[in-house]
Amino acid sequence: MPLFAFQDFPAADAEFPPWILVIAIVTIGLLFAGFALWLIVKQAAKSREMSHLERMKVIESGQPIGPSEAEKCQAKYLHNVFWICFWVGAGVPIAATSAVTSVMIQTKLQDFFILRAIWICVAVISTASVICATALMVASGHWATKGQKKSSGNGSAV
Repeated sequence: MPLFAFQDFPAADAEFPPWILVIAIVTIGLLFAGFALWLIVKQAAKSREMSHLERMKVIESGQPIGPSEAEKCQAKYLHNVFWICFWVGAGVPIAATSAVTSVMIQTKLQDFFILRAIWICVAVISTASVICATALMVASGHWATKGQKKSSGNGSAV
C-alpha cells in the first residue's frame, strides 16, 4: 500500500531545463550588480556634495582651505621622483652587479685583466647612477621649494 497518493503516478519524463536556471542566475546577478553600481554612484555624488558644502563653510569662516590641487600634484610628483631616484640609485648598481656575477659564473672567467675591466665598468655605472639619482633628488627638492621660504625662515624666496 502506497504511503502517499503521488507514489502511484509514473515518474515525470520532463526534466527542468538548465538554461532557465542559468538565465535566472544571470538576471539576479545583473540586478544585484546594477543596484550596487547605483549605490556607489549615489554615494559618490553625496560625498562630492558634502565636500563642496564643507569647503564653502570653511571659506565663509575665513579659515584656510586644505591643500590645493597644485599642492596635491606637487606631492604626487615628489613621491614619484623619490621612487625613481631610489630605483636609479639602488636598482641599477644591483642589476649591474648581478649581471656581472652571473656572467662570471656561467663563463668561468679566469683572466684577471678581463675581470678587472668588467668590475671597473660596473663601478663606473654604479657611481654614475648614484650621482644621477642624487642630482635628481636635489633638483626635485629645489623645484618643491620654489616660491617658498627656506626652512630656516631667514632666507629669501627661491
